Amino acid sequence: MVDSNSGTDIGTNFAVNGNVHQVIESNGQIYLFGSFTSILGSTRNYGASLDSNTNTLREWNPNFLSPFPYPSAASGFSLDGSRIMIPGVIGTVNYVNRSNIASVNLTTGIPSNWSPSIDNEVSVLHIKRDHLFLGGSFTTISGQSRTRLAAFRLPSFELSSFNPVIPTGSVTNLISDDNNFYFGGTFGTVSGQTRNNAAAYTLDNFNLTNWTPNPNNQVSTMFDLGESILLGGLFTTAGGSASNFIRAVNKSDGLAINIPTNFPDSDVSGFASYNDIIYVGGNFSTVGGSSNQYLASFRKATGVFDSNKFQLNGGVFYNMFISNEGLMVLHGAFTSVNSTNASGTVFINLNTNQIKAWDISQTGVTTNQKRFGNYLFICGNITEKGNQPYNGYHRINLPNLESF
Repeated sequence: MVDSNSGTDIGTNFAVNGNVHQVIESNGQIYLFGSFTSILGSTRNYGASLDSNTNTLREWNPNFLSPFPYPSAASGFSLDGSRIMIPGVIGTVNYVNRSNIASVNLTTGIPSNWSPSIDNEVSVLHIKRDHLFLGGSFTTISGQSRTRLAAFRLPSFELSSFNPVIPTGSVTNLISDDNNFYFGGTFGTVSGQTRNNAAAYTLDNFNLTNWTPNPNNQVSTMFDLGESILLGGLFTTAGGSASNFIRAVNKSDGLAINIPTNFPDSDVSGFASYNDIIYVGGNFSTVGGSSNQYLASFRKATGVFDSNKFQLNGGVFYNMFISNEGLMVLHGAFTSVNSTNASGTVFINLNTNQIKAWDISQTGVTTNQKRFGNYLFICGNITEKGNQPYNGYHRINLPNLESF
């Protein structure tokens, strides 16, 4: 933990002996998943829980058989708040057989009776209305054909009859609005219809929509702009138009709209928004021929990119978090942002565009972060913090916006 005013390290080394690839929060408790087997000197095989206020290790101990590679364990909570649903390459939970997904009691760590047998990895979960949607690379669930996309009814957890046929590839991201749910990844057809790497179903009756943006390569991230869906990834065409690595497409038909108005020179891997400004992160160095190193932003209303607003120098973008108040926490392999020296983590006040370095250096990849109160919980392949050997998880105090 870090003092929010001085940047002095006043925290705890949690002695995690491996990488932490997912951190989530529920009712003040933090849940970690990754490749570790020990935290704070206690055995915790690939899953553990910490009290967010005291930093103490809780007794919750699901004792998984297999580690969670990134980006596995993008978990969700049951509607009654008693259980956590965990996707990934799961073999057993507390010596009880489970296959690629598990439902675990949040207090005891004991698996519930819900035990669908899934033959390959579950990559993403999304809860909407009364359904739990799963995306991944699986082809069967409990002996029934379910290829890469499926749904369970809530709260019964009965497998839905919804059965789209996605013969190849993987579904890696899911979002929804009031009418449809949208999914992306790497695939070519959905239920016999051409749907390259992005498609949508209606929520009312699970009909495949006419939404066909057909990006010609992987969709890595999706964002709801209201009237359109913003896609990011490795593609160079989408919506019937040249679209290098990013493009907004109509919700009605998937045709491209003129947002954004320029394109980066390499892949896009993350979106966030604040005050109708869309922030874009990725592996690019220019946007529309102008320098925008790994991070750029454009106006939602016009699609026009800001000129050279923030430059990440010395290394690539990993991910970002933006609070409702306009505090951006940015992670990457950078050594400075604009003219401010910053090693791997930086704070930006998006109301003033002022940059504040985190005075504690961090080495390694940040894969996920969650806010609870004034804390930000950070996980990843973190090998060094403050020039000392460290582990895959730590928490920081978020600075007050008034401090910079």
